[in-house]
Amino acid sequence: MPLKKSRTLSFAQFGEMLQDEWEKGRIGDDIHQCIESGFLPIKLLSERLQWVIEREGDGLRLTVE
Repeated sequence: MPLKKSRTLSFAQFGEMLQDEWEKGRIGDDIHQCIESGFLPIKLLSERLQWVIEREGDGLRLTVE
């Protein structure tokens, strides 16, 4: 059974993580363009990166499966 890692992060930290994933080629230009346009394709991030993203207070709870 895989371990799940959860942490709380700000929207700015989340944006930096997404930028890093795009630079490493783990998410494509389609997802990057959505994010740049202000849309967050949660389903695609879940499918491609196995991230579970939930709102928590003023930030997000990110769980990596």
